Amino acid sequence: MNAMDTMKAGGNYQGPTNGAGPVVHTDGNRMIDQIAAQQKAGHQAQAHAQRVAAAQARAAI
Repeated sequence: MNAMDTMKAGGNYQGPTNGAGPVVHTDGNRMIDQIAAQQKAGHQAQAHAQRVAAAQARAAI
């Protein structure tokens, strides 16, 4: 496969040849992804703490 198959004559990469445009990773996208990951981690920690508390309550009976 020739490198020019996916590039214009000017050398600018235009994304895959299936018509999809290149993905633009902006600082805003990264920030949103980071916030979402932090929220997910917090929810997982809270759910784990609830499961541990429930197990301890069952064990105390």
